[in-house]
This record gives sequence, structure tokens and C-alpha cells, in this order.
Amino acid sequence: LLGNTLHLIISSSCVRTTTMTHTRTNYILTILTIAAQVCNALNLHGVSSTRRQALRDVLSITAKTTAAASLISSPLFLPTAATAEEEELMTVYFGCGCFWHVQHEFVEAERRILQRDDASLTARAGYAGGKSKDTTVCYHNALNVGDYGSLGHAEVVALTIPPSSFEQFALEYFKLFDDKGNRPDQFGDKGPEYRNLVGLPGGTKSSYAKQLISASMATGDKLDFAVGKGDDKDLRAVTFVMD
Repeated sequence: LLGNTLHLIISSSCVRTTTMTHTRTNYILTILTIAAQVCNALNLHGVSSTRRQALRDVLSITAKTTAAASLISSPLFLPTAATAEEEELMTVYFGCGCFWHVQHEFVEAERRILQRDDASLTARAGYAGGKSKDTTVCYHNALNVGDYGSLGHAEVVALTIPPSSFEQFALEYFKLFDDKGNRPDQFGDKGPEYRNLVGLPGGTKSSYAKQLISASMATGDKLDFAVGKGDDKDLRAVTFVMD
């Protein structure tokens, strides 16, 4: 019986400790202490003590073991999903016309959804979606050096977020469009550099694409989706999805 009990304690205490809280660690240490007591009982009473005294000690230790086993089976010892702080972050980007107002909206979303402070914000304006391999990419300029529009890129806002929060940010993106799928500057800023664009790991073949569609449906199903091939056109109520 003691051998089986000791085996139970040792086996059950082999819990992953990489995401374990300080409290859980203390419980594990308690269980291992009890295991040591079991070993001592076996050594002390295996030869020299009376069988009655050995039985009393065994029953006392077994009671402690039962309590330890119930601790192990409690929610404190169940594997928990990684929190947003523990997840490996991923980069996504959203394009919806001029990037300045889009950046503002996502800065506010980071503060609200992830409780990020000013020093932790990641929303940044940039360019994506073109086929060009040119590493010099600039805003429109008189010398026409690395002009992002000439390179086929669109204005986007990139974010670095926990994967579990992607759908929430997708909801924020679709809220930028009106009931007919028009972006805020639909009839002002026109052309491929202002097209609707979403970049996510794996593109349309990833699980995030399903979350993107789900978020679109939840906000009124205002947009259609197309596979972004690079240098795409500016189509009203259509968002190009790229890897």
C-alpha cells in the first residue's frame, strides 16, 4: 500500500512547472515532503518497530497523502491556458485608406483590449502588399525615391499582439467601415495605395482567416474578401488578405 501511495505522490507531482504559480510550487514542495515521510516510515518500521506502531504511522501518513492527492486534483494543478502576457506575440497589419486615422484607432484598441501603456504600444504606420523587393520604401516625395505607391504597396498599420486577441482587433478593423462597406475616406483618398488590406500569418489558409470572417459577420458582413496577390487594385467593399 505504501509503495503504491508513494508512486502516486511522485507521479502526480510531475506537473509542468514552466507556467506554474508560486502557490502551486509550494504545494508540490509539501507533497514531496510527505513522500519523504513515507520513505522514513518504511525505513524505520520495516525492521525494528512493532507492527502496531508502524500501522499507526502509516495511517497518519496516508491521511496526509489523501489530502495531498486532493490538492493535486484541484484546479490549482490543472494546466491553464497561457495568458496574453505569456503568449508568443505575432505581427499583423490592417489597411483601410489613409493610415493616420487607422493608427489612432488601433492605438486606442491596444490600450482598451490589452491595457497597454504608452511605452508598450506597437501600432505603427507603414507600407505593405506590393510585389517589389526594393528595401527603400518612402512616402510620396519630389525625387520619387522608393515611392510606396509606385512599388505597389498600400498604407497599413502593423500591430504586435497575442494571437488570442486577434479576433478582437479584427472587430475593431471592421468597425471602421460603414454599413455599405465604405471606408471613412472612400471618396477622398483613392487608388491602390489606399486599398483595404489585412496581413496575417498564413494568409487565407490560416486559422486566423476564419476568425477574420467571423469578425466580419459579427459586424454586419459588410465586406467581401479576396486573396492578395500583390499590387492589387482598390476595390470598394473588398479586403485583400495576405500572408
